[in-house]
Amino acid sequence: LADLDGAIVQTTTSISTSQSKGRGTTSTLHRPALRVRTGDPVPLTEVYSSGSGAERVVRVVNRWLATRKA
Repeated sequence: LADLDGAIVQTTTSISTSQSKGRGTTSTLHRPALRVRTGDPVPLTEVYSSGSGAERVVRVVNRWLATRKA
């Protein structure tokens, strides 16, 4: 826990193309990750997803960390 700085949301963009219509759609996807002092962020899940789930996880983790540091 000493190296844990907090939680962050990692974001990526997914582009898919409809083969039948030739049009593409763009989606913004998210996943929660832990920010550590000694390296790259550590994802809490391997997959990205849409919606606000990653933001909720980050909020809860950061709130919990704030109580541990107080």
